[in-house]
Amino acid sequence: MQTLTIEKTTHSSLDSDWIQKEDVSAAVDSASKEYVAETSVPSHEIEQATKNALIYQRLPKEFRFIPSIEERPLKRRAVMTLLTHGRSNEDDIDFYTMGTIFHAFTHLHREQTKIKSNDTEFVAMITNSIPPHYRKLFLQFGMRLIVVPPIIVDGLPEYTPLVNQFAGKGSRLQFQHTKLQMWRLEDVYDAILYQDSDLFFVKESPVAPLFNYLDQAVTKAPQNATSYIGAAFDCGLDMLNGGMMVFKPSVFHYEKLLKLSNVPPYQDFMEQSLISYYYKKFGTLEYVVFSNNCCWLF
Repeated sequence: MQTLTIEKTTHSSLDSDWIQKEDVSAAVDSASKEYVAETSVPSHEIEQATKNALIYQRLPKEFRFIPSIEERPLKRRAVMTLLTHGRSNEDDIDFYTMGTIFHAFTHLHREQTKIKSNDTEFVAMITNSIPPHYRKLFLQFGMRLIVVPPIIVDGLPEYTPLVNQFAGKGSRLQFQHTKLQMWRLEDVYDAILYQDSDLFFVKESPVAPLFNYLDQAVTKAPQNATSYIGAAFDCGLDMLNGGMMVFKPSVFHYEKLLKLSNVPPYQDFMEQSLISYYYKKFGTLEYVVFSNNCCWLF
């Protein structure tokens, strides 16, 4: 398993310049125009091929799409969940895998709550730790899979029950920073609505209202579109709940978040404190209506 380990850094080491992407766009566009001139391939297919080429160029080679983006063209937006581990026994499905399956049923098959928009798809971001029998099951439900390397932040305290039971190396949350890989999908999706696999809704879908919430925020300040995040307020902490977030992916913000991931206070409560403090200081964090509150039900 390939794991991205983040070494310690300091806040002062942040570089304020925008990330310089490899300029492959012009070369691909030029080649596409030449190809169109010599063939009768429809222009929309050329545009799609051009976009796919840019995605492969800019994403790390460890990122894989299942089905491939050629087999099933990407949609503009994604409702996404994360699953970083699973059990090897085919007859034993853990809670978070079952939650991912429930999400697939909710978003893709249940008439009352399924995604209605043709420009939005349901995606599970997974790591190589997810065994083949789980992947096959997910695909049977119709979801797209994106395989990414996990991120483990260096310097996390060791997991100790009853002391730091929700965080630390060895806890079930040690891979939570893998969520940051979503920010690398700038060339893939225009917007992402993230939901933890243990966050459920049963009466009505929040997908359209939350994407509309993002659209309205971006319309008010289009120049700061990627610096905005909408999220649920954590009922027990003075920060967002990392279980539900709606945002526009940005490689620029991915790099910044990664550099801050083990700097106090950004590290205090795993990815929740990181994303909360980052957007409060460098962007715009708004809490969505309380009906999307991510509170525990007992």
